[in-house]
Amino acid sequence: LDKQNQKSILYVSFGSGGTLLSEQIIELAWGLELSQHKFVWVVRPPSDNGTDSAYLNSNENDTGGPLEYLPKGFLTRTKDMGLVVPMWAQQVEILSHLSVGGFISHCGWNSTIESLTSGVPMIVWPLHAEQK
Repeated sequence: LDKQNQKSILYVSFGSGGTLLSEQIIELAWGLELSQHKFVWVVRPPSDNGTDSAYLNSNENDTGGPLEYLPKGFLTRTKDMGLVVPMWAQQVEILSHLSVGGFISHCGWNSTIESLTSGVPMIVWPLHAEQK
C-alpha cells in the first residue's frame, strides 16, 4: 500500500463471516479485473461449495489450489493491480491507509464504523447475515 498513490486502492471485504455464492465471487472477480482498478480483496470460500476454510493458505488458483473458486488465471492476470488475501486482513490498518480510496463492504456495523472513522467511502452489498 505504501507504494500506491493516495486514494487509488479499492478495498473489498465482506467481514469475518461474510461469504458469497460461487457465481457472485466469479462475477466480482471479473468486475475487479475488467475495471483495471487497483484493489485489495479479502476473499473467503463460497458458501455453496463446502470448501474447508482452514485450507485457504495459498496465493495460486491456476493449479487447483485452495483459491480454485476464482476464475482460472485471475491471480496471474491481476498480479500487478490486485492483491487477494485469503480469509482475513488487518481491516483497520488497511482502511486507515492513505492509498485506500473506496471500500466494497457487507455493511456490517464494525466495517461501517471503521470506514466512516477512516473517511473512506463505501459501496455496500448487504449480506443476510448482517442485515436481519
